[in-house]
Amino acid sequence: MNMRGQQLTICPKQSKTLFRLLSGAYGLGAGPAAIVLALSLTLFAAPTLAQSGTALAWGYNTVGQLGNGTNTDSKVPVQVCAVYANAACSSYLTGVTAIAGGIYHSLALKSDGSVRAWGWNSYGQLGDGTTTDSTVPVQVLGLSQVTAIASGAYHSLAL
Repeated sequence: MNMRGQQLTICPKQSKTLFRLLSGAYGLGAGPAAIVLALSLTLFAAPTLAQSGTALAWGYNTVGQLGNGTNTDSKVPVQVCAVYANAACSSYLTGVTAIAGGIYHSLALKSDGSVRAWGWNSYGQLGDGTTTDSTVPVQVLGLSQVTAIASGAYHSLAL
């Protein structure tokens, strides 16, 4: 897959362990990440759902699209913080059943049918009633019993 001159290779192994390799300014490094159930590739980051129901992300992080409470890029997977966690991230997002990513924002569907979002929010794509970016997940307002999520470049969808 070519991402504006960046080359990304995803190689599933027999154990369903994800290996990744990205060359370029926002290199993802190489090596095993986790047993992966779902992966959503964005232009600069890779939000991922691990078998444990934990959300992981890595790559470019200029507006908090990794969800780890920082704006620091990461070449290795980091756990996504729990909703409204502080920058120290003492708790992490769990119970995730699906993951999706836009250009600079990510979404997670939880097993209770609620949705969390984090990252860039200039067009309200986080669904929290603001246009404020968030480096940690916020709960998407007005949704319940959601069964699927998707994300475009500047918008989010729920079914």
